[in-house]
Amino acid sequence: MVNLFGPPNEFEQVLRVDKFDMHDGSYITNDIAVITMATPAKLNKNVKVAVLAEKDSNYVRENCTISGWGRTNVEVFNQTNSLQKAMTSIVSTEECMQRWTRLNTVLSEGTVLCVLDET
Repeated sequence: MVNLFGPPNEFEQVLRVDKFDMHDGSYITNDIAVITMATPAKLNKNVKVAVLAEKDSNYVRENCTISGWGRTNVEVFNQTNSLQKAMTSIVSTEECMQRWTRLNTVLSEGTVLCVLDET
């Protein structure tokens, strides 16, 4: 687990952020950072190459591993400072919108990945 405000980790590598598009907090769509490493990344158990999906790929009902600092519960608004990781399955944007409507959250097709924990 990586804590944004915790002590350094043994697998940290030096990097420079060239561009980071911040949102104003009301819309969290398409946050992205272009990260340039000071030296080539040293691949290990904690650092791996990310394989991006092809455009128009459909992974609904597929199992996946997710990670991030986002919300983990519709009842709790605050996000965590620690990087979270979970195994889960992907649901359609339509199903996601039905589940999140009570929070008045706007979800746009193609801008979110929605997952479901059936436990």
